[in-house]
Amino acid sequence: MPDLHTLAVAAGALGALFLLYRFGFWIYQGRLMAKYPGYIVPDKTLAAKLATKVLTRLLSRIGVGSRRVLGLENLYAAAEKGRLLILPNHSFMLDFAVCEAALPLNYRQVGTVSEVAKGFRGTLGAWAGFIAIDTTGGKANSKAVAERTIRSYARALSFKSKDRLLIFPQGKLVYSGGIPQDSKVPGSMRTGAVRGAQLALQVFKALQKGDEAGLALVRDVHGRQAEEVIAYYKRHPEALNEPLYVLPVAIDYHRRHADSDNLTLFSKRGSGATVVIGKPIDVSGLSDDPRVASETIRVAIQELLDRQRQGTIA
Repeated sequence: MPDLHTLAVAAGALGALFLLYRFGFWIYQGRLMAKYPGYIVPDKTLAAKLATKVLTRLLSRIGVGSRRVLGLENLYAAAEKGRLLILPNHSFMLDFAVCEAALPLNYRQVGTVSEVAKGFRGTLGAWAGFIAIDTTGGKANSKAVAERTIRSYARALSFKSKDRLLIFPQGKLVYSGGIPQDSKVPGSMRTGAVRGAQLALQVFKALQKGDEAGLALVRDVHGRQAEEVIAYYKRHPEALNEPLYVLPVAIDYHRRHADSDNLTLFSKRGSGATVVIGKPIDVSGLSDDPRVASETIRVAIQELLDRQRQGTIA
């Protein structure tokens, strides 16, 4: 019978092999992210979920300070019923950390290929559940890239039951915090997020019909992962009836800046922030025109920000 030392060595070796295997697995997933923009990596492990929350809360605390969250009841109500497309305003480089720290649930987040899918960043990005898209500076450089990005959003929202995706829909930082109404102004509301959500609804309808034309749409959207998606919804057809909500979110930093200011990572240090979560908006009830639908959402986010700054939100 092996002694305790032998058992300990064997257990350590098995543990090391398992960690090596998992590390290799996430390296491979990161390479898939880089090769296929919009590729959906497996769900975050419990360790990744805990690590993400701990690290972003630490980063938020160091870079911003205390935070207050209002409207959590809106988040819980929507998350219990269906899928979420979380759309915050974008005014500071630590917005991603503030959102992750403030929202008590797990979700996928979008990053560019260069940010989250190159080299070792790809391994970390896959492990943290990112989706890589090939935009530059918040914009697609061609119609083909724009269409791939929209499909990536739709893919993330229709991959399985109760998917959650966070996108900063402005694509560019606006230091004052607001969202310009004029679409020609940098930092205005882009329509890609809404187009992706509308395409996700088409995917659900196609899966419900199940004919060849519908499945062709599913394969066009989900690409190399389409058969996995089709098989999933055959096992869980009830998931096709889940609503898809847009969740408007306003981040208000208590130290305000003008758009012309030069900000660094430490510009908001110690200022604190308030995160306001608005009432969920059912995507099926929005206008079919993505510009009109995007303006509806822009107004909702801007109203949350204005009310917070006016002190009219309890």
